[in-house]
Amino acid sequence: YVARHLKRYRHTARVLINGLQCVHQDRQAKETIRCKTPPEVAQTIGADVELLIKVSPVPLETENIGIDILSHGIWHETTLAGLEDKDMSQFLFGEVDVPALEDNEAKIPAFDNTRNNTLNKANPYVVVLLAWMAQELEKVRKTLVEEERNRRRSQEAQHLEEEASRIADIINDDFDELQKNLAASARRISGRRGNLDLSGESDSNLEPLPG
Repeated sequence: YVARHLKRYRHTARVLINGLQCVHQDRQAKETIRCKTPPEVAQTIGADVELLIKVSPVPLETENIGIDILSHGIWHETTLAGLEDKDMSQFLFGEVDVPALEDNEAKIPAFDNTRNNTLNKANPYVVVLLAWMAQELEKVRKTLVEEERNRRRSQEAQHLEEEASRIADIINDDFDELQKNLAASARRISGRRGNLDLSGESDSNLEPLPG
């Protein structure tokens, strides 16, 4: 728990518990999307803010999902800005450092002194930040959803192709067996009746052939 939270602070820290140093292992990302603030957002939270959205190759545990929001390297909250329960959101994580959260002079503070790791949604800077994050996260999430749909279609098409091939093999085997049976019947009749002309005759000893 301590090691995981150390990752959320950019300040260098060395923490030992009972002589064991806490070291966080970075989560692997198959893709990283860097988002710079658009002009309408930059005028509120700053032009130098960069949102890093990372895509995990596997679904993440609940405590690891979301964007870490920092201000001057201090962690304040981890959130998906309202996308928590949406499809493929369990693959998203990342971080954003917004100095304006600490530096602003808004009447409603961005967080209280308890540092409960939850931002104040009534703060205007927080409102703008979360709205921007939601837009960027939704773009990435929709892309992941479409990729997953295409992957499933591809798997389904491959399954159908394999099933069609299996059915074709069964039909071909049945047809080969039928041909062998017809050839055997023809040989038996030919050996028993010689070159008998069957036109207009009926004989109970003859074996009927299909068709």
